[in-house]
Amino acid sequence: MPSYAAPRRAALSLLGLLALVSAAACANGVEVRPGPARPAASATDGFPLRADDALYAVNDVNLVLPDGWRAIGSDGCLAPPGSAGDPQDSCPPTALRIRTGAAEDGHIDADGGSLDEKDGWKRPWTVCPGSVGQVGSVTPEPVGERERGGFELVSGERVESAAWTLACADGRPFETRIWYVPGADIELDVPIVDPSVGGEEYERIVRSADLSRYLG
Repeated sequence: MPSYAAPRRAALSLLGLLALVSAAACANGVEVRPGPARPAASATDGFPLRADDALYAVNDVNLVLPDGWRAIGSDGCLAPPGSAGDPQDSCPPTALRIRTGAAEDGHIDADGGSLDEKDGWKRPWTVCPGSVGQVGSVTPEPVGERERGGFELVSGERVESAAWTLACADGRPFETRIWYVPGADIELDVPIVDPSVGGEEYERIVRSADLSRYLG
């Protein structure tokens, strides 16, 4: 398993950004090979960059972070804009986490099939918002329908995804999401989706991931 490395921000000039956007737009019918910290140029159709996007490498996983997102620490914590927590050492529950060895650690089955289950969302860190970090944290209950899907990363690996709506005693619902890459045994999850950001923004980050260096 690759060793953890401190997050490092890839240098990206405005000129370089425009070049990557142009390359993505002109990639029709041309196969572009995955490359280190270049997820925007890693798929035939490219990955659409926004003007304020930044390229990051976290634990040898290359991805795109939207404006305002930040990588905290060295263990794959990606926090959305305005999220609470000490940026030096605390990963907020609204952060997207990259967890290596998820099946090996017993959190999910190796093919991601447990995401089809009603309780497939259960993880020790997914608790009611008001009890995060407390002794005797309260476990929420699922409400509504589970969403299930899948897609391919820009580097070609299959991702199995699922989203659940959960609620606690106060009745206020919140969303939790999990993305799993069976071919790499990597899980990306967000215990509590920040409603001001929305689940699709989290998924956009996941879709940008390039695992060519991690699996290389």
